Amino acid sequence: MSSRLLNPRLGNPRLLTLGLVCCLWATTGLVTAGCDEDPKPSCGDGVLDSGEECDGEDLGGTSCEDEGFTGGGISCTQTCELETYFCTLCGDGEREGDEACDSDDLGGATCEGEGYVGGDLACNGDCASFD
Repeated sequence: MSSRLLNPRLGNPRLLTLGLVCCLWATTGLVTAGCDEDPKPSCGDGVLDSGEECDGEDLGGTSCEDEGFTGGGISCTQTCELETYFCTLCGDGEREGDEACDSDDLGGATCEGEGYVGGDLACNGDCASFD
């Protein structure tokens, strides 16, 4: 935004760019007519505004589960979009995040490693433990 500043010494207005502040300085003081009451929303200010999926730590209460995953941790990008990179999907056959296993992907775990003398190790349906 811009506004005109009356320079009493020069006797003429000069156009100034003032960013979000728009004010007209006159001999009687600051005139704020025409200024916006509320500042414009800004991605990265930590406040979830309209049009943003998230902002900093404010995820709007959204979790990986809300986005169709079964676990993990969701975060926010610098452009205020939800980041699901660390979300996990149990049952996709790929061990991710905090999953102990996923289908046949046992992460190298064996029955012997789990304290048994032998057998066939399998993954529980919750991907959190072995069967």
